[in-house]
Amino acid sequence: GGSVPGFRDFLFENAGRAFLEVSIASWLNPKDAQGAALYGELANCQRVFEKVSSGAWGSLLSSRLLPAMGFDDALILEYLNALRGDSEKAFRDVLVRHMSLARAA
Repeated sequence: GGSVPGFRDFLFENAGRAFLEVSIASWLNPKDAQGAALYGELANCQRVFEKVSSGAWGSLLSSRLLPAMGFDDALILEYLNALRGDSEKAFRDVLVRHMSLARAA
């Protein structure tokens, strides 16, 4: 069996949107141990998506998902640089900060 046409795009669009929606949920507190752990998993999933997609996940984030959340170009660039960077903790911190901004908007 080969790959299913369009499955990757479907997965990124739907699972990716769910990652972002959970990230801005009012019940998710990054200062709480469970919330911090969940943010860590959400960050890790996005980093895996970016690696296995050879950058397609970041392209979807920058072209549609993050702008739909009200992120400007500077925030999107910071998000993508952290996503693609070497530090998992740095991306998790950016994820928490950016999602807090989106939640407040």
